[in-house]
Amino acid sequence: MVLDELMVLDKWPIGSQVYVFHPGQINVIHPGQIYCNAIVIDIRCSGMWREVKVHYQGWPCEYDEWILERSSRLDIRTKNDEIDVVP
Repeated sequence: MVLDELMVLDKWPIGSQVYVFHPGQINVIHPGQIYCNAIVIDIRCSGMWREVKVHYQGWPCEYDEWILERSSRLDIRTKNDEIDVVP
């Protein structure tokens, strides 16, 4: 295992509550750059290519998305954070 793989291993385990950044094409009603509440529901691959599947809270399952675990689109969500769920 190379050093880079160690750095991304298990960063977002299943059940992690995260924010996912969307650059603006997500909804005509909300055209700006937004963060959406999501939860990690699955994991695939390993090391540098490890991906997490996120489910957007308040959205239908067809919008679930695979994102590289090391992506800058993911951010940790803490209990004190408040964010609007964009349906």
